[in-house]
Amino acid sequence: MKRLLLVTLFLTTVYLFQSTSAMAQGASLDTRALREDYSRLQSQLADLLEAHNALKSELSKLRSEVRLLRAETSTKD
Repeated sequence: MKRLLLVTLFLTTVYLFQSTSAMAQGASLDTRALREDYSRLQSQLADLLEAHNALKSELSKLRSEVRLLRAETSTKD
């Protein structure tokens, strides 16, 4: 009976250590995945910001051209 209790305790201890290490490894993988996602999103955000600024610049140029064309057409009339 004593031997059965010791074997059961030993197997339970081994199982608990394995599940704890597996959980810790899973958490580590989750953390790494989150960091990679964060880095990817940061890169995408930087690209979007650059594109946004380029579009703002282009819009400003187009507005200036429209103003000039309107001024030219109003002086012709």
